[in-house]
Amino acid sequence: MLFCSCLLIFVIYGILTPIYAKILDSKLSNQRAFYIAWTTAPYLVAYFYSPLVFYPFLVIFNIISYTFALKRKINLLIIALFSTAILGELIYSLVFYHTNYA
Repeated sequence: MLFCSCLLIFVIYGILTPIYAKILDSKLSNQRAFYIAWTTAPYLVAYFYSPLVFYPFLVIFNIISYTFALKRKINLLIIALFSTAILGELIYSLVFYHTNYA
């Protein structure tokens, strides 16, 4: 199976972000802190469970996601989480094929 399981968390968070944004929109006293914590969680998990090849990629997308979270751009945050999953999977596939079939 050609799939990096550490990237599945980004798909899950990308799906859950608009749901939690709608449910908790008026109930949070500090929305910015919630979005920073929400952005930190999938990257923190990915740092522990991903190969070293992903670290520069994850750091770049983590910084991009933090800027979207600080500006409260929820739609762009969703796109960043999904992009991390998709591009990470492409990088994983290329590295896997390069190391196993080259």
